Amino acid sequence: MKRELELPDSIYNREPQTWDRFYETLQEMLNRMAMSYFKYHADMPIHEDQEYEDYMAFVRQRMAMYDGGGKKEVLCDSDCGRKHSLSCFITRAVLDTGNTENLLDAANGLILERLHPHHPKAHFRSQSSDESTGRVIK
Repeated sequence: MKRELELPDSIYNREPQTWDRFYETLQEMLNRMAMSYFKYHADMPIHEDQEYEDYMAFVRQRMAMYDGGGKKEVLCDSDCGRKHSLSCFITRAVLDTGNTENLLDAANGLILERLHPHHPKAHFRSQSSDESTGRVIK
């Protein structure tokens, strides 16, 4: 199946290399979702997977794996007495790897939260520039 996305030529023509990379990245995200679907969800819909119901914990996990705030590795205390959850996994994972696959996974987790929100106040309303924090440039 082939799907098409629309982007005005006036935008694309200003930075074609950036927009080409953006489309390539979207395809990589779709590829990761397809692979994960067959690996974890072939017998049930994505939104019914209880293990990954907390998409935001999954996003935080993947972001820590990409850029753990300077931490390299922290091992979970084996006597923690809990079944290791996604939030516990953050402390067991190798952090700050710089592997951009984790960014694609995090982005997909955010999309899954958008499709099947678990936040009690989840809604969509376009924000004005005054309501948004805007860009953060260092």
